[in-house]
Parts: sequence; structure tokens; C-alpha cells
Amino acid sequence: MTIEYGLVNRLKNDGTVAGIVAARIYPHRLPQMPTFPAITYSRVSGARVDILKGISGLAKPTFQFDLWTESYNTVKSLADAVRESLNGYQGTLDGETAYRVKILNEVDNFEEELGVYRVIQDFEVFHRET
Repeated sequence: MTIEYGLVNRLKNDGTVAGIVAARIYPHRLPQMPTFPAITYSRVSGARVDILKGISGLAKPTFQFDLWTESYNTVKSLADAVRESLNGYQGTLDGETAYRVKILNEVDNFEEELGVYRVIQDFEVFHRET
């Protein structure tokens, strides 16, 4: 498995997040005719940690989570729930050791075409690659 599956499974198993989006967490983009609220995610960087002697086996990719809802209050509640679930997490994510998950950025937006509110969150995940 990859670390992003671990992040997604953590969100799907978080009672607060799942209570808002159920299982509507999708890679890269929303499906056609989406049901809201929903989350999309993608890897936006894939940095590796090098050491003087070569490859360390450590990585610190950044993942973007886009939170979509028709209500501003709901999108803010969802943003709080995702941040609380992921930020500061240390432990195992689907068999991979995460040494630290850290929120890097959070941006509020409104998507005119869809008529929905969107919060964009970026998380850096420092972990050992398997």
C-alpha cells in the first residue's frame, strides 16, 4: 500500500469525518454529478530525504485534500475534522510508519461553477518508504 491510502483510510475510519462525508473520498477529482459533502485528494509533491551516504529511505511528500460542501458552516466543520484527524499524527498508516503528519496550508474558496464551498488543505507526511 502507499501512504496516501493510509491517510484516506484514517479519514474514512474517523467518526467525525465519516459522519460528514460518509465514504465520498476520491482521488484527484470529483465524480460526475457528485453528492456533497465530499473530499478529493492528490499527491502534490514527492520529496525524498537524502543523506550524505546516499538514499535514506525516508520521504516527506505533500498531499492536498480538497473539501467540498454546499454549506460554508459544513465545510469549516469538515476542515476542522480533517485537520484534527491528520495533523500531528504519528503511527502506522496501512503498514507504513508515519513519523509526523503536519498541516502546511489551509485556504478557503468558493467554486462558482459548482456552487459549493471548498477548503484546500496541504499536509506533509514524513515517513519511511517500504
